[in-house]
Amino acid sequence: KLMLLYHPAFDTYHSAFRLLLLMWNSDDRETHYARLRILDFYLLFPAELESMSFPRNMIREKSRWKKLRSRYNQITDPRRVFDELASFQLSGMQTLLSTGLASQKGQSDVVSLLREALPAQLVRELESATAARTELLRLLTGPFKTIDLYGQDGLKARTGLFEYRYDPV
Repeated sequence: KLMLLYHPAFDTYHSAFRLLLLMWNSDDRETHYARLRILDFYLLFPAELESMSFPRNMIREKSRWKKLRSRYNQITDPRRVFDELASFQLSGMQTLLSTGLASQKGQSDVVSLLREALPAQLVRELESATAARTELLRLLTGPFKTIDLYGQDGLKARTGLFEYRYDPV
């Protein structure tokens, strides 16, 4: 017998929507694509926040997410899952860029949401999804944006999801 399993992590269109949702909830006009990839991982797997090394001023935030961890939602190798997400995230971002919902700054990895291009129905869907995950989105697009992306205290290093040792500092 064949059993099909679906997980939104491995769906290009769901990935595009999540990336859109993260940009929609951010006050930043531009976001580095690598940061979006990390935030998307935690949007999908918020229980994994417990494994992240939070800055001292955010330790109370970390303790709020410990209750999500259970033996049923543990990922044995987060870095492998993150790597497997890469192609879906890239396809999702390319979808946003090709449909004119997002733009890319030259050849850089900096992307922007084009809010004026969003259809009304999509805005309603984003607002609904935001209401369902308000607390998590507030953390990911608020305090997390104050954590530098690069360096040994950066978001890449703190999450362990990306190689960071050869990043520009």
